[in-house]
Amino acid sequence: MLSPIKKRMAKGEKSLWTNCACGKLTLRDEFEKNLFECPSCAKTHLISCKQRFNIFFDDSEYTTLEYGVPPEDPINFSDPKGKYSDRLKESRKKVGQEEAMLFATGWLNAMPVTVGSMDFSFFGASVSPSVGECFLSGVQHSINNKQPLILFVTSGGMRMHTGILSLMQMTRMTLACSELKKNKIPFIVVAGGPCLGGTTASMASLADIIISESKDFLWGFSGKRIIEQNLREKLADEVQTSQWVLEHGGLDKIVPRKELRSEIYNILSILLKVKEKEINNTSDVSSIDGSLQKTSKAV
Repeated sequence: MLSPIKKRMAKGEKSLWTNCACGKLTLRDEFEKNLFECPSCAKTHLISCKQRFNIFFDDSEYTTLEYGVPPEDPINFSDPKGKYSDRLKESRKKVGQEEAMLFATGWLNAMPVTVGSMDFSFFGASVSPSVGECFLSGVQHSINNKQPLILFVTSGGMRMHTGILSLMQMTRMTLACSELKKNKIPFIVVAGGPCLGGTTASMASLADIIISESKDFLWGFSGKRIIEQNLREKLADEVQTSQWVLEHGGLDKIVPRKELRSEIYNILSILLKVKEKEINNTSDVSSIDGSLQKTSKAV
């Protein structure tokens, strides 16, 4: 019996097609033009930090920010899956970035902004000391340059592989959010995927405005299974979805990915009184022109 023919792609070559949980195949180019949302079922797919920056910043132009790097494996963690240091190297090679979070600066409709993003494919975007350092650096850049801070979050919580040092990041990130408020810097959080654990309990819940890209993304602290074990009750399927959290006051809005740029710009325009400043600048120009006209007539 002849063995079935298998098509093998060259190493590093991308398929022309991508599939969705709904079972539909979509041309990759069409999928990317649709901002990584399935054109068949409208499912919002998780994306990488660089993909996020490319679709959010004007003309896909941005500058990635650097940050200090603390010890990577401070407790020499190891489990049945192997050494944490080895798995960290594998994640970096697979994802193509050093950590689960990146920060960049660029423009949103000609407004300078500081933007952070998390990649769930990197250790579930769990928060390590390096992620905490990245967030603090992004906040500092935002304050120093008086730029609004926008953070796209998706995370499974704190990274157990670095022990209590990861839990300490909750305090550090909370204090950083407090500094944003002291300096009157607008802070917007957007759930770009599931967000649970200490990430939700710290920076993700301390923004001025909290948005979700999808009504189906999970948002909460303890996982549903843990809650059910403690309560000894079965929770409804919709519990902890963004739509459920919105209805119970935990989120401000659900905004589709295609509308995020305009929605965030409108919010920032209100918070920063951009329209009011434009009107005042126009009035100033008019008064100057009027004064010049009077002067020319007198001459």
